[in-house]
Amino acid sequence: KIYLGRNSVSQNWRLKYVRDLPGQMDVNCLNHSDTFHNTLKMWIYLDNVEMGEDSLKFWKRSHLPHDGIDNLRVQGLVEGRGSPRIDNAVMETLGFQKFDQSIKANSLIIADIYGCHFRNYAPQKTEWRPTFFL
Repeated sequence: KIYLGRNSVSQNWRLKYVRDLPGQMDVNCLNHSDTFHNTLKMWIYLDNVEMGEDSLKFWKRSHLPHDGIDNLRVQGLVEGRGSPRIDNAVMETLGFQKFDQSIKANSLIIADIYGCHFRNYAPQKTEWRPTFFL
């Protein structure tokens, strides 16, 4: 349990096995923001994951206030689309840099999922990769 002040909050760990299949890219492979407020999410990578494989990609500082992204968030809400799906080229035009590197086995990655992120689509990888999420 995680304790916030005098209250405890139950948390559930999930073990997720990931493998991309050719022509079947899921929506988590597109830039997105999971929430409409700042929230931390943790990934524990149990295996080495190369940069071109299905690792987390995160746009640095995209969790902070930014007129360009904030306008897209509001537009998505007004139009009933939910969280914004923003093209990589737009993120680069807005001046964001991508966290895009290999991840070593047993690494803990913590990210504010209010920021824009995605899982790299890697259909060439044939093994299922386990990752813990909290």
